Amino acid sequence: MKKFLKFALGLLGGAVIGVAIVIMMVLLIDGNLSGFHDISDVKTGKLGLAICFSFLSMAIAVVLNIMLHEAGHLVFGLLTGYKFVSYRAFSLTLIKDVQGKFKWKKYSISGTLGQCLMEPPRDFKSENLPYFWYNAGGVIVNILLVIISLVMLKSFDLPMFWECFFFMMMFVGVAIALMNGLPLKSAGLNNDGSNIMELWKHPEKRTDMAHQLLIVAETSKGKRAIEMPEEWFPNPTITDFKDLITITTKNNYICWLEDNLRFEEALEETEKVMEHEAEIPQLIRFELGCDWLLLELALHNRPLQIERINTKQLWAYLQSAGKYSAQKQATFFAWQLIHENNPADADKILNDMKANQDNYAFIGEARTAIALMEHIKELYNGTGNDIESAQ
Repeated sequence: MKKFLKFALGLLGGAVIGVAIVIMMVLLIDGNLSGFHDISDVKTGKLGLAICFSFLSMAIAVVLNIMLHEAGHLVFGLLTGYKFVSYRAFSLTLIKDVQGKFKWKKYSISGTLGQCLMEPPRDFKSENLPYFWYNAGGVIVNILLVIISLVMLKSFDLPMFWECFFFMMMFVGVAIALMNGLPLKSAGLNNDGSNIMELWKHPEKRTDMAHQLLIVAETSKGKRAIEMPEEWFPNPTITDFKDLITITTKNNYICWLEDNLRFEEALEETEKVMEHEAEIPQLIRFELGCDWLLLELALHNRPLQIERINTKQLWAYLQSAGKYSAQKQATFFAWQLIHENNPADADKILNDMKANQDNYAFIGEARTAIALMEHIKELYNGTGNDIESAQ
């Protein structure tokens, strides 16, 4: 709900700006963008209609630009040797399942309104991953939409609705192209331009990026990390904890340790990284925090450490991401079983996961979550229903 409200407020703010511009258009220029109106000629009904059209056009333009932006990644990815994995606009996700069939599912990532994930070419040589067109495809499509909208406005005498529509398509297209094309970060996440710049400056990171995309592709097909090549999960030495590509590689390595049930090593690696949590991009910090809480509960259940890990912000993220991410359900399972000492509710989480694992966008993650829950249950039962608790 909070995410929707933030988006709605942002949309409203954009619409207000659009309304102001449309009012100026109605007051000052005619339909052909060639002359000026006398303000006294403007009728209240025309102004009100323009405002209504501007709100409607803004909403349509935002949705279309986001959807077509992601379609741009898809088209240019396919043209450069990538294969389709998933296409997401807001939380609606089209994904290719284990049998190669297309299915609609629900998935969302904090801080993003859309995403097109693709599997890179398997035969690429180290540091030669084709990265530019895949990353730039979305911005290219937004720019094309701006050009088409400008041509329509300049070349045709359009009814008021279509004037508003193409003006808003141009306005939103420019905004999204700039937000994604300029090398920027939001909450520590790379946008398209930042990805291009990073991979251009550091060719060695192209292999890490390829492995990350391959892991997602195989997870969507139902594979667990433990069933993938070990070389996809290197343990990088981190010198810059703001480096999203490298810290994501480290996060994948920790998840691989978890899937191999090497909990002690996973906890040690997580604690080392989280010593620098203030520097880590927000999304990865929350992802690591969820795993940190799970590992601490499973191995030690130290009250002071749990209080330190489980902040209000992390718990809110767990609840939000848990709607789509199976791995978060494993953390909830450990919380109910060990912290709350409530085996019945924990078993319900496990049984629900087993019954609904195919509904998750990434089935491999759901299979991993089930394996983690069953292992934690064994640890819990094997210690006389009392994981070590220490101040």
